[in-house]
Amino acid sequence: MRHILLLMAVLAPAGCYRSGRLVEFVVPKGHVGPVWILHEPDAPDLPVVDGRYQVRFPDGGVLRVRSMSPFDRFKVVSTRYDDGSPLPYLVSGMQVAPTTVGMWSGWSGQAGPDRREYIVWPVGTEEQKRAFGEVADSAPPNGR
Repeated sequence: MRHILLLMAVLAPAGCYRSGRLVEFVVPKGHVGPVWILHEPDAPDLPVVDGRYQVRFPDGGVLRVRSMSPFDRFKVVSTRYDDGSPLPYLVSGMQVAPTTVGMWSGWSGQAGPDRREYIVWPVGTEEQKRAFGEVADSAPPNGR
């Protein structure tokens, strides 16, 4: 009986932990620059493909979504180009070659008079990421 109580005490917190759905980012082949998700209440919901949200950025890199809730708690499962070739997901502070192109961890904010939410991820080398950050911090495109 003691073993059962101990096992329940150990496993109970695991049952309370809720992780978000996995996310797959798909970026147009050759895209270099920020990719954006903008909250737009009239936009479609993100599709769920094979049990994960598929975030497929259009040419230009701006995707409007009905709800930002899929990004409250999510785990990046993969990043790739739309032709299927790999695109590394990179986190600031990682040691990578200066020529490595990847999708860097992003940041979120609110813009415009109605304070619409956005999330932005730079795609490019580390040097390009820094340059994009200066521009992207100002405001998202058409961020009403």
